[in-house]
Amino acid sequence: MKLFKLQHKFFFFFTGVIGFFVSTYILYQYGWIDNPSEITFYLLFATTILISFSRMIIQPPEKIRETREKFPKRITYTEVSKHFHKDKLILGFIEQEGKTVPLYGAIEDLFCVDIIGLPGRGKSTLLYFLIAQFVRMQAKITIFDPHATLMQLKNIGNYAHNMENILKWVPLVHDEFDERQKRFEENGGECHDPYYVLVIDELAAIATHERMMRKKNRNFDSVIDLIQRIVIEGRKYRIFCFVASQAIPSTVLPTLARDNFASHYAFYSTALNARMTGFTSEQIKRFIDPLKKREAGYCAINPQRLDMHIGTIPYTTPKDVYGEVQQTVQSIQIIQTTPGKFLTGPSQKTIRGITIEEELLETIRNEVRNKNYKRRIDVLQNLKIGHKYYPVVSYLIEEEESKIQQKEEVI
Repeated sequence: MKLFKLQHKFFFFFTGVIGFFVSTYILYQYGWIDNPSEITFYLLFATTILISFSRMIIQPPEKIRETREKFPKRITYTEVSKHFHKDKLILGFIEQEGKTVPLYGAIEDLFCVDIIGLPGRGKSTLLYFLIAQFVRMQAKITIFDPHATLMQLKNIGNYAHNMENILKWVPLVHDEFDERQKRFEENGGECHDPYYVLVIDELAAIATHERMMRKKNRNFDSVIDLIQRIVIEGRKYRIFCFVASQAIPSTVLPTLARDNFASHYAFYSTALNARMTGFTSEQIKRFIDPLKKREAGYCAINPQRLDMHIGTIPYTTPKDVYGEVQQTVQSIQIIQTTPGKFLTGPSQKTIRGITIEEELLETIRNEVRNKNYKRRIDVLQNLKIGHKYYPVVSYLIEEEESKIQQKEEVI
């Protein structure tokens, strides 16, 4: 192909020269040329006709070559460690000059990201891979997972897998917004808080549930409204959103997905779903349609401020994510005091996705046990602790109520 690219211009040139001599000889043999000075005129005429004809028959496949994307080789998560960057995410691995290389991007440049694709094509693997990197970056992570696809990550950050718990967590994320906004103003327009990442799987299922609740005229804090707030003002407070779904129809958000999300991942999907997400018809033919014949793990990567590529996602499991958690804890929370001796932080427990110190947990348990609270919020206000411990309070109250019920049954 490269040889043809270099020689096709010479091919047209020699075609014209040969055509000139052949046409001149034929015209001379039949007596159509009597004066040799007429040869110049016939040279131009014959060369123009033959070159135009040859270009019609033989078209160099430049357009075909431009639309033929190369697929990188699949790699495992253990091969990724040497490529990690302290300030940037690995968005995926792409083919470049015959080598499989990482594609880097800053989380601020990605901003809000949507991920679409048919079932079994690699969306969950991508979320595992991204969450593992969020752990390395010491980001705060909240996961909304209505189908419990990411259930094995329930101990990573804040995790909610049913609609009731998901809707309870929405005001807590708004509280995080408000707290960061106060610190932002106090610091003169600068945010020094760690990254806060909201990961949502199966957004369409959440949107469907919210529509049903609106029909019943029920009041609730909307996940869709929360996404809108992150889109509008999340970047300056270092709050970002990563949303995955088989499709993001125009009815899910007030506006089209391409107007809300700055960066896109697309595993193999229908042209309609890809178009609603923000891909053009040309991009669909060039980057998404070729994924149909490929195995799971290949996707089109369209980050903001970067060129679009066909990439592959390293095969990542929950075990790899927890491995990153262990490494992060060892490098941050463990302080080496003397050789061979380590000082660890206070013992902690995880309840409903909330990591809490045992001392505070025991304080809340005693408060719930000694007083008959009807509202969870009263416990938080009385102890003057943050709203993020709401799921813990709910768990302890339910636990206490269960014990009381068991005693009554025995009696």
